[in-house]
Amino acid sequence: MTDVQREILSRHPAWKVNVSQSGVSQWIDVVTETNRRFTIQVTPNDGVGVSEIVGSEIDFGGHDEVFEKLAEAISHVEVLTKS
Repeated sequence: MTDVQREILSRHPAWKVNVSQSGVSQWIDVVTETNRRFTIQVTPNDGVGVSEIVGSEIDFGGHDEVFEKLAEAISHVEVLTKS
């Protein structure tokens, strides 16, 4: 388990969290207890992008929101899951 997974799961133990690396980017896939799906991309020097995946197909044209820090991105996902 990565530090990122530990951090998220300590706050949301019912979430499913998968972390993978692609080039310089770290990708964090999150499925909440209500089956909402999010992808978080952490890229050095470019920030942290967050996208909600709706439906079965990924139609990716850029992230929904971009943040400077991973903690901000996680907080954004938390806010979205409460709405």
